[in-house]
Amino acid sequence: MPPGQTTKVGRIVTGIGTEGFSAPELFARPEPSSDIYSVGRVIAWALTDKTPAPNKLLFPEPGPWRNIVRAATHDDPARRPQSVSDLVVLIERELAEIPVDHSEQLGTLLNQANHGDTSAAEAFLTLLSDNTEDFELYVEQLLLLAVRWVTVALGHSLAHAQIVLQALIEHVGGTDTRRVEYAEASRVTIWLQGLAAHAATERQWDLLDEAMQALCAWDGFWDRWDAQEIISPWLRLLKDDAAAVAAAILHDHPDSAEHFSYLADNRTVDPRICRAVHHE
Repeated sequence: MPPGQTTKVGRIVTGIGTEGFSAPELFARPEPSSDIYSVGRVIAWALTDKTPAPNKLLFPEPGPWRNIVRAATHDDPARRPQSVSDLVVLIERELAEIPVDHSEQLGTLLNQANHGDTSAAEAFLTLLSDNTEDFELYVEQLLLLAVRWVTVALGHSLAHAQIVLQALIEHVGGTDTRRVEYAEASRVTIWLQGLAAHAATERQWDLLDEAMQALCAWDGFWDRWDAQEIISPWLRLLKDDAAAVAAAILHDHPDSAEHFSYLADNRTVDPRICRAVHHE
């Protein structure tokens, strides 16, 4: 504004900007990053509730915003983000979620769970349900948990069982960067058969239903003979309610049921299983 019409007489003579918020070089040789400095000082002011003083550092508590302010308010203009786009990239990088390494916690919980601590087993499975996208967690770590304790933990919550076993189904084909190996496919399928068998023995029908869904999904996708050599004799022994639950799931998974079609003519096998695996 023309002299005499500014909100502060003489302001345009003494300089531009607010003390404490203006970049040090602003009154001598402004740089493109001078505005970035001011943004950094505003962030520091907002997070510390302290008004910045000229030429004195002001940083928030340790964390991503401290790193952002430190970079934005560097004394050397060339070492700051040079544009708003650069600042946004810095902010997104600093605020990006850091992958958590659960290995130590998992190891402790697994050891406790496999020694009969059901609360540890439940905590382990809660960790899985909170990280359903973690392929390694499901295809490797989950299989280390004895099925007897999984049955107890999952038997307490059908919703929990559905989350964990559905996530395992979704990992059947691997990821964009990590394909399931044949040996892994066998281990997962065999582990699921153990879970289903234990659920059947304990007459936990809802858990048996969920376990059978996952079992048939993996068996149908991978067709692993070593797993089928364990599944087949188990199917032969199923009777009554357990046979009814298993047969219903086999009906829904014809790709898996076909692998056991040779049981259809076995008179020792429950008729419901025979009908479920019968292949035209």
